Amino acid sequence: MAGSILLIPVIIIGCIMMMYYAIRHTIQEKAIKKSNDFIDKYVTFERFNQVEGMLTVQGRKIRTYQLGAIKVDGCILVDFIDCVTTNNVTVTDIVYQGYSLFSYAPKGISYREKADYALEVLKEMAQQGKIKSELYTEIKTIVSEVDTLNELINSGHIYKKSNDDYTWIAG
Repeated sequence: MAGSILLIPVIIIGCIMMMYYAIRHTIQEKAIKKSNDFIDKYVTFERFNQVEGMLTVQGRKIRTYQLGAIKVDGCILVDFIDCVTTNNVTVTDIVYQGYSLFSYAPKGISYREKADYALEVLKEMAQQGKIKSELYTEIKTIVSEVDTLNELINSGHIYKKSNDDYTWIAG
């Protein structure tokens, strides 16, 4: 008899836990459906080439980049890698007429700091008239777009799918 009385709280706790998990599952299903509805209505992804794409979320356009290189104005090459585990994109080099600007940067600094160094070199070249100022601005914009993309990936808003397309995670 005493053993049966002790089982009553266990049974009650078990029932409460089952109800909790059933409610939680229902809430998660509704959130997923809401997210999928949002994505179906407001999110598109267009791939321009092997490296570049455009993710559009409710009219907001977000440039995307992945492993590869793009040539800008025929004289500057921007190299990218994207980390498999974090999906973050890194500018790994900016090459002007065959010369790596990253190789002239101080040793021991991050790729992002090397990008800043390369941008300073390009800015000086634009001021001296060696390159068009629009070219410098375009490269600066690409580096800025990579920063924005990484911020959105790290905040959990953008996810890279297995087919290398990017999507928005509503929330």
